[in-house]
Amino acid sequence: FTINVEASTTPQLSIQTVYDDQGESGMVGEGGSTDDNTPTVSGTARPGAIVQLYANGREVGRAQADSNGNWSITTSALDNGQQVLKVSSEGTFSDAYVIDVQVPVEGTEPVRPAIEYVYDDFGSDVGQRFSGDSTDDRTPLLAGTAGPHAIVGIYSNGQLIYTLQASETGHWGFTASLPYGEHTLTAVVGGVSSEPFDLNIVDPSQVPVESEPNNALSLDSVLADSHLDVFGEITEPVAELDPAQTLQLMEAFMSEPANALGGNVADLGCMPLTAELVLPVEELLQPPL
Repeated sequence: FTINVEASTTPQLSIQTVYDDQGESGMVGEGGSTDDNTPTVSGTARPGAIVQLYANGREVGRAQADSNGNWSITTSALDNGQQVLKVSSEGTFSDAYVIDVQVPVEGTEPVRPAIEYVYDDFGSDVGQRFSGDSTDDRTPLLAGTAGPHAIVGIYSNGQLIYTLQASETGHWGFTASLPYGEHTLTAVVGGVSSEPFDLNIVDPSQVPVESEPNNALSLDSVLADSHLDVFGEITEPVAELDPAQTLQLMEAFMSEPANALGGNVADLGCMPLTAELVLPVEELLQPPL
């Protein structure tokens, strides 16, 4: 005889979603923060089963799963702080679903969190980075502030990447793990978000290598006092003009701004340079080809 074994279609006991309908309403992700201390928790169980919902070991609601195994419970009031939610049915517990409840005390506002800086300790150019900067460190230290002992959610491009608790002085820090690319980082406490912190993580192997500069100078104009105004770069005391001449430079005066990252690197674009020439100006006055 033949025995057919079919996979069980009974829904697994689980918490699927937590919904916040206070203030900025919406779904509260695993590890996320909410200013709603009576959120609606939904999940699955065996059809018709009675489920009990617990927060930090205290029962905060119960319901019966429908014919499809779905259930939903609006919790009794939860305390501020981290809440470990679990649902139980028929002696079995679901996996934990952790949220941070931060309901402002009446008449007060939660301290707005802030991301102060990122610390790059990778490669030769180490140090602090601030919003708008770039780094080649994919595991930088993020540091910031919040209210004392506040639970802080750290988001990158809208996705929760870490949850931590500030110290008694309100300071916090952790080592992130981020992919290459543009990141808009925010710290969130009880629905209150920090100012965005923009960070570009660059792949060192993809940084373009600048080719050797073309040191040829282009003739702009010839002045009657035997001076040329030229545009270009000089590494040798010779200017090659197009067409048909190589001129010896006697002296030159120029200035350029220092680039904050690399030292004496000029801004992109043309730079005027006045150079005194050996040859008489008459020999330079040639019509262009």
